[in-house]
Parts: sequence; C-alpha cells; structure tokens
Amino acid sequence: NVWGMDQFIGEPTYWGKGIGTKLVQAAITYIMENTGAEAIAMDPKVNNERTIKCYEKCGFKKVKILKEHELHEGKLEDCWMIEYKQRELREMKKALIVIDVQAGMYTAGMPVHNGEKFLEILQELIGECRSNDIPVIYVQHNG
Repeated sequence: NVWGMDQFIGEPTYWGKGIGTKLVQAAITYIMENTGAEAIAMDPKVNNERTIKCYEKCGFKKVKILKEHELHEGKLEDCWMIEYKQRELREMKKALIVIDVQAGMYTAGMPVHNGEKFLEILQELIGECRSNDIPVIYVQHNG
C-alpha cells in the first residue's frame, strides 16, 4: 500500500520559513497513521535542491534517478524517486537515549556545573521515556 504525495509553495516570500517541512511532516503523520500506507513516494526534480533537502529532513530517502521523467516548459527533466517507509515513523517515535556518565559530570561533551540539577532533570527524562515505552540505555564511560 504505497501512497504518492506532492506539494507546492508557489509564493517565493514563503520559501525558507519552515512551512514546507511542517506541511510534509503533517502529511506524513496523517497518511501513515490513518490510511494503512506502508510507504509514501514522491519524484522531485533533481535540480530542486531546497525541496530535496526538506524531504530528506522529513525522513525521505533517495531511491534512484528517473531520467527525463517530467516535462517542464517543453523540456524533459530528471527526477529523484524518493520514498518514506513506515519503519521510519516507528524509528522516529522510539528513539534511544544514551547516557554517558563519568566523573566530572559531562554530557554531550560539555561539563555540567550543577550536578544535582542535572541528575534531577535526567531522572525526569528517564521517567518520561519509561512511561512512553522508550528504551533507555545506560553507558558508563571510564575515560
């Protein structure tokens, strides 16, 4: 069950404001959660780099180039066949949290100066993850 989708923001003053990303994310969520779709396919023109970047940010993957696929202003142009699969939505919702704990309380390579506050926030985050069935992985780093 594969769905196709396309969108167009024709007014240049609305480009580069994140509207397309929000639109695509909302469409993906709706289609995947309400239609039984296993995948969504699109075919943006190869030279439409801004659009392709938006789609990739939303989880679409390039599959192959479709040579001379779309007629635009009298000329056949190449397009990318891109797809979004159901598993990407599941993976997006089930992110793992990896916690690197070492003497001096470092996280993401930055020192945490208020260790007690850090631990309090960390415990809240772990609780939220567990209540939403998101796995938590603990990693001890001795380095």
